[in-house]
Amino acid sequence: MVNGVAFVIRAELFRRYDANIISSFLLASPIMGVILGYGLLADPLNWWVGLGALFVAFGIRFVYQSS
Repeated sequence: MVNGVAFVIRAELFRRYDANIISSFLLASPIMGVILGYGLLADPLNWWVGLGALFVAFGIRFVYQSS
C-alpha cells in the first residue's frame, strides 16, 4: 500500500517538475532509511554511513543548483 502511494506521488511530481530534479530527491530515500533505522530500530551509525550521506546530500544540492 505504501509503495502504491509513493508511486502516485512520484508520478504527480514527474508531471509537474523536471525529471532531473525529481530523480535527485529520490536519491535521498536511502538517507531517510538510515535515519529511520537509527531512530526506530537503534541500528548503529559509523563514519562510513555519515560520509555516504554527505556525498548524497552534496549530489542533490549540485543537481538542484545546476538546473
